Amino acid sequence: MRGAKFVIFATASVFILLSSQVHALEPASRYYCKDEAMGGIVYNKDLDSFVGTRFRPKDSFILSLNRYAAADTGAPRYNVKITDEGSSNAFPCLNYSVDGRIPFVTTGGVLRCTSSLTEHIFDFSTNRYLKAYMYGYTDGEKDNSNTPSITGGVCTRID
Repeated sequence: MRGAKFVIFATASVFILLSSQVHALEPASRYYCKDEAMGGIVYNKDLDSFVGTRFRPKDSFILSLNRYAAADTGAPRYNVKITDEGSSNAFPCLNYSVDGRIPFVTTGGVLRCTSSLTEHIFDFSTNRYLKAYMYGYTDGEKDNSNTPSITGGVCTRID
């Protein structure tokens, strides 16, 4: 009987820990996010082809989440905005993959949204993110003015 009580206690503890990550986002949160690693493809004139490469991670931004009073009873939804460091322009980040509207945070603490042609995945249980810019290359241009990339970084809650 003690073993069963321990399993119930351990399961409840994990559930509380995971749900506290989601509840920590309510009703409004802001995060300072900084790129750590970045790679993509570029055109190499000498080889006359595209090659994989590492880019220098340089960007940082503020991620703002404000709880949205949604009519549904599903996962918590948020108005999400991304503001590049040094800018006063906040761009909305929307969830096109589900309903094209207001992003939501999963029970595991993950948020997906797209802003300025860049898809973002934030994991609030690890404070890490991925962002992917998936344009360029397919346009047939042999230059490096518009190159696809994927970036990984970390976010720190600032309020």
